[in-house]
Amino acid sequence: MLPFVLGIGYQVIRLPQDYFGNQQWGIVSFLLLIDPTLMAQITMVSPDVLLIFFFLLSLRAILKNHKSWIIVGMLFLFLVSLRGIMIAFCLFLFDMYRNVDFRQNTQRILEAMIRRGFLYVPATLLAGSYLFYHYDQRGWIGYHEDSVWYNCFQRVGFQGFLRNIGIYFWRLWDFGRVGIWAIGIWLAIRNWSRWIGNKRLKPWVLLFFIFACVLPLNMLWANNLLGHRYLLPIYLCFSLLVAFLLFSSPLKPKIRRVLILFWALILLSGNIWVYPRHISQGWDSSLAYLPYNSLRKEAMAFLDDQNIPTTAVGSFFPNISSMKWTDLSKTEDRFRSFSLENKPEYVFYSNVFNLSDVHRKELEKNYTEYKNFRSTSVIVIIFQRTSN
Repeated sequence: MLPFVLGIGYQVIRLPQDYFGNQQWGIVSFLLLIDPTLMAQITMVSPDVLLIFFFLLSLRAILKNHKSWIIVGMLFLFLVSLRGIMIAFCLFLFDMYRNVDFRQNTQRILEAMIRRGFLYVPATLLAGSYLFYHYDQRGWIGYHEDSVWYNCFQRVGFQGFLRNIGIYFWRLWDFGRVGIWAIGIWLAIRNWSRWIGNKRLKPWVLLFFIFACVLPLNMLWANNLLGHRYLLPIYLCFSLLVAFLLFSSPLKPKIRRVLILFWALILLSGNIWVYPRHISQGWDSSLAYLPYNSLRKEAMAFLDDQNIPTTAVGSFFPNISSMKWTDLSKTEDRFRSFSLENKPEYVFYSNVFNLSDVHRKELEKNYTEYKNFRSTSVIVIIFQRTSN
């Protein structure tokens, strides 16, 4: 991950350098980098690290009209994941706005769009060939009925769609980002007449609205696809928009400094936002999860001291993978996946697992706390079964 983490840092520095003043770009870079979800993701082995790097690379290439880098960025966005293709499509729409003159007649507009579209042909052909081959060999694309994630892709009805819209807005405001929204709304109301028709502001507004409206389209219809990290491009686009508003508004220096401090403090506070256990939390989307790693090691050492084998211990995702991968161990040991039908003698639980209500009630009813390990935000508990 390290080359891509450094690449994200480089892009987050260069992007503000291109569009903000000498005394502003450093502050904007800092405000972008301290997003809790971005900070959490760059501490993990995560495909979103690659996605965000190639998203920022492609965005800068479009803004600077560097055609070769647009081709490179699109190739990798298409190859990382299907969500990368959605990000690429959003950037394609922004590219069309940015580099096609829609004031011309229809024929010239179509010719310009076709010429611009050729930049996206290599990525489309490569990804299309792969997906065709995958479907030919496997019979599915994206997910299938035997996948452990199949339930996440289940379609929701109209009521579920409305519920997902509510969750979507919660995700946009979560982990301190409500402070950015407060600043943006206040600045927009205060300077509405000044910004109507502002050509320098228009690209940032359009960039945000393209991502905010298009990127979640393949998430809102499904049962559980609205993870915070999936929305990272939207967070970054909105932060860029509000940063532009902040530094182009006629504010007194003292007021601007107060707003910057408020932005930074409330965003950093997002790393200590922990909801009650019955409310699911995006633990991979803020630094609140960090104590889990050391607590897990303590709990595993305790199990070893008590001569309790992993085969006698049930647990939950993501703690049920082979320790060969999660711990870089030489063994294939793993905890059992907790099941109501085959209840284990012991259960390895942490609040970072986001249990279903059914599983939580089962632990409360038929298990008792055997040993616990706590930090400010994270708890790990070893439960022992008390009844059948």
